[in-house]
Amino acid sequence: MGQLRNRTGFNSVNVSNDEYDNLTPSQQNKQLKQQLTTIFNIFISVVSVGYAVWYWSGSSMRLNDGVRILLCLFFSLLVLVAEVVMFGGYLKKIDDARIVERKKKEVKHVVETVTFSGDGVKRSLKNKDPVGSIGTTVEKLSIQEKKKS
Repeated sequence: MGQLRNRTGFNSVNVSNDEYDNLTPSQQNKQLKQQLTTIFNIFISVVSVGYAVWYWSGSSMRLNDGVRILLCLFFSLLVLVAEVVMFGGYLKKIDDARIVERKKKEVKHVVETVTFSGDGVKRSLKNKDPVGSIGTTVEKLSIQEKKKS
């Protein structure tokens, strides 16, 4: 079986299991819920289109049952394929956006430093530390993202 997979290129699919293996149970539950909801929505769309075509073909065109069944199957399959293609494109865009976000480098700069001491509160701006201050220091950070070259 492994040789067949290697010959057909089955293993060459670009799927990273590392990001799925490191999910917490709550994240896995959320992902499962989203997938089941999507499947249910696609099922509702297909059944609704099938029923609409059945009703339309019987009430306005007065077709026989064989033709009505073929029309229902054709339009239901058409909607099913369209839904799957659109959802696949959505997932591809999400994966591409995730890759782009991971390539960005996060750069942190100190904007303001606040020092609490017995004398009061001392503030310094733009990474200038107060000289000789004793106490707790709190720094406000500015986060910028840069693309890796």
